[in-house]
Amino acid sequence: MYISVAIGLVAVLALGGAGYFSIQNTSSQNAITKINQELLQRKDEKSALETELAVLKSSDLGKEVEILQLKLQTAERDFAAKEKEFAFVVQEKLGLASQLQTARANSSKIRARLDAIDAIDRMVGAGPNAGSVAAADSKISVIQETGITEAWAIAKRDIDFVKMSWNGNTIADAVIVITRSIRNLLP
Repeated sequence: MYISVAIGLVAVLALGGAGYFSIQNTSSQNAITKINQELLQRKDEKSALETELAVLKSSDLGKEVEILQLKLQTAERDFAAKEKEFAFVVQEKLGLASQLQTARANSSKIRARLDAIDAIDRMVGAGPNAGSVAAADSKISVIQETGITEAWAIAKRDIDFVKMSWNGNTIADAVIVITRSIRNLLP
């Protein structure tokens, strides 16, 4: 029963983590779109100011030229600041995308570990027999993690098919090693 609760808890945590990263990715995408629009607007403003400045220089209106030069410098500073902000948002999005990709990759590893715990739980629930132990062996071999394989090997040594008994401590130890492995895969 505790194993089933642990499986459920781990599954909820894994789904919550994946949902969190998905929401963060969407938020970053919206921020990038907004900043791109602002950057395009600033470029257009800069071009208009440059054109206006060229006209004023040719018409010999010195004061207006100076004002427009100041406006142009301000627009260029604003543009540079927005470019930096955009670069930061892009880096943040790349980081979130990487985290999301890792979470997706780890979800299949977590699934394999949950399948192994489920097979062990079924074996304990029905009593050990060659079929249930083989099913657990099959699920554990998919994981290919030395610590888990070793903990399971110790637990298997304590199984007595004739008496249909096992050592609960070594079975629990194997499940604990698998659970810790799951925890290490979570973000």
